[in-house]
Parts: sequence; structure tokens; C-alpha cells
Amino acid sequence: MASKVDRVDVWKGTIADTPGALGKVLETLREAGANLEFLFARPWKGGQAAIFLAPLKGAAEYRAAKRAGIVKWTDRPSLRVRGANKAGLAARIAGALGEAGINIHGLSAIGGGNHSTFYIALKKADIAKAQRVVKQAL
Repeated sequence: MASKVDRVDVWKGTIADTPGALGKVLETLREAGANLEFLFARPWKGGQAAIFLAPLKGAAEYRAAKRAGIVKWTDRPSLRVRGANKAGLAARIAGALGEAGINIHGLSAIGGGNHSTFYIALKKADIAKAQRVVKQAL
């Protein structure tokens, strides 16, 4: 399986860290037509939870996100890496970025069967170089 490394927009926000809060946000996005490929939510601070998700497409989904307090994470663009699920792949990617002097600001990965997907948040200034580095590492 050939690997694919794409730039993607990740959206972020904070929600109440209470039962049902995440469900309400996701239902708002579903009603607007969102088909999420990536979702990460975790307790944050002060009774809040952080939420990160992708992709959102089109005006209706953007409006729904705004209503739910979700905004595009513009200062930390992301790479989405899709490909074969191989042992040590995360180490290879993280190592190559580190050797290139690129700091990872967030990484989420999942592998199952023969497939894996990574979302890697980076500084704006590093995104183009990081895309080249990751492609070379694969």
C-alpha cells in the first residue's frame, strides 16, 4: 500500500467536561453533514474538555462548528499520513522529524489490520518541510 501525506485542517475547541457535552457538539456537526475522520477529546482544565476534529467541509459545517465553539486550528496546521500499518512507523516518522529539527506539537495515530493513519500538528513554518521529510521517511 502506497503512503499518502496530505496537509489537513484540524478544528479545535473547548467544551464543558460534563456528560452529553461532546454528544451535543457531534450531533450539531452531524446535522450539518459532517463526516469526521478524526476526533480526539480529553479533559482539559477548569471543568473544560479539549476537542480536536477533522475534516469539516462547506459553509453549513463551518457554521455548525462556529455555533459549537469549534474553530480552525490555524496556528498549528497538520499532516495526515495514511498508509500501511508497519511496526515502528511512528518511531520512524517522529525520528525523521526530530532529525530535521521539526518539533511535533501533537500526534495522534491509529493502526488496524493493514492500515494506519497519523495526524501530526506542527508549526506553520515547518509544515512544507515536514511533509517532505515524512514522505522521505516512508
